[in-house]
Amino acid sequence: MAFLRPVLLLAATLFLLAIFFSFSNSSSQHLQYYKSQITQPWTSPNLDVDPSRDPDLSALKYKRVALASTFGAWHHDVLVPVAHTMENILGTHDSVRLYVETPYKLGDYGFDEVVNRTEIFHGKQFSYHTLTKDINDPKLFPDAPGDMIGLVVLGTCEYDMDFWSQQLLDAWDARPANKKFTVACIIHEVSDRRSFTFLHEWTIRGAVRYLTLAEHVSFSLLQYLQTTSDTPTPSEYTSLAEYVNVDLHLPIIPLPDPPRPERKGTRKLTNAVVQGLMDPKRRDYLGVLWDLAGAIKTNPKLWGYLPPNPGTTEFLPDPSDEPFQLHLIGAQGWIDDFPSELRNVVKFHRDLDYYQYYELMQSMDVVLPAFANSHYYDEKASSTVVMAIQCNVPLLVTRRFRASYVYTADDRVTIVRPQALREIHAIQLLRAGTSPFSDADSSSHAKRQHGLSITIDELIRQYEPKMHGRAHREFEADVRQMLAKGWERSNQEFAAFKGSMWNKNKDVGLRMLEDR
Repeated sequence: MAFLRPVLLLAATLFLLAIFFSFSNSSSQHLQYYKSQITQPWTSPNLDVDPSRDPDLSALKYKRVALASTFGAWHHDVLVPVAHTMENILGTHDSVRLYVETPYKLGDYGFDEVVNRTEIFHGKQFSYHTLTKDINDPKLFPDAPGDMIGLVVLGTCEYDMDFWSQQLLDAWDARPANKKFTVACIIHEVSDRRSFTFLHEWTIRGAVRYLTLAEHVSFSLLQYLQTTSDTPTPSEYTSLAEYVNVDLHLPIIPLPDPPRPERKGTRKLTNAVVQGLMDPKRRDYLGVLWDLAGAIKTNPKLWGYLPPNPGTTEFLPDPSDEPFQLHLIGAQGWIDDFPSELRNVVKFHRDLDYYQYYELMQSMDVVLPAFANSHYYDEKASSTVVMAIQCNVPLLVTRRFRASYVYTADDRVTIVRPQALREIHAIQLLRAGTSPFSDADSSSHAKRQHGLSITIDELIRQYEPKMHGRAHREFEADVRQMLAKGWERSNQEFAAFKGSMWNKNKDVGLRMLEDR
């Protein structure tokens, strides 16, 4: 029998290896499918609605929609575009109702003016305090006695679900089986657990679904829903949380196009913007500012500036050139340790009304996300991204950015820089319009136009002293590609991109109204 031991050992080994490789292959396939469902939610194989067709209203489960928020003046620019999507599908204004803190004023920053000028919403507005009363009213729609609100969209889940969850659960339980409703909650930040008040009570009823503003938020949210139901506690593992629908709806407002020249290559990159609360924990203001100060010191002429006067530190605009300016747009805050050299270079814009903000944004050449940490890449969506797109201003981003905000992986709306180039360094090359590499076949038109360049030796010595080998060659190729594509994007490119996003929003709206 001794001679059988090696044979048995070999057989056992082969059996375990077969199991391992079978499991690994199955797990790999499942993981790839799972990721595809999260990072590309609009191309999932079960989404068979043609967004170009007129929907069959008789097939809709819900034909009355309430959109509501308790979040004061904020996030109307997220909630009202959902109302716009619903009105476009339902084709009637009476079926879509808006519940907010200040009806027909929409906060202190003039979003009502945006609504009036863009005509994105035509329905009636009510105080959010009346929502639960209206939810329970079978006579709310006189033209169709017995009709009740079927879909409730909460604009800021982190606040609204915490405020309304128990009241809405009571209303849901009180309704007969053929009159139940669904809550669609817009998630801005997955780590804020107020969004999930009474989560398992909602999921076991099959009465909640979520909207996000970026794919990485969808991914983080789906991970959380999987985790919260994967426990030994019966009330949690039977909650059905893993089956909750998560969709992506981009709140792109149809603003009028900004005036832009038809021909590309006729302008110099002059205006860049960092948008958001002026909080260094959110945006890398100091990194951007000190990078800019160092770049202008090294070559003020490239940036359109003259050296400081004796006894002063600030650079002076060159009246014969188009001086570069960095715009910081925010509602509040201040930036300590501000470089005095940039007093004539940086402009602050605070507490603008919505339309003032949109018009200012539309005058920019590029938007810098300038994220200060991983939060906006992992579990929170930045308003900067949609703001830039709806204002027809390209974002200067990295591959990491486009992997999180997957819908921006489109050269019509983003400029891709290698990570070895900081945002200011990329702007420096784009403004010069020439490659730092001696053997690059960059645009001769750009060279004639600007006649400015920096050497790769300067770039490497100052920022990446150890760069070499294959990685160096790939870096060079990325820089050349960035310069070849340039920084300008046309209104036509943005219009085509936004049109495809609006069609996808319509698809999401149909799925919510059909409850699938």
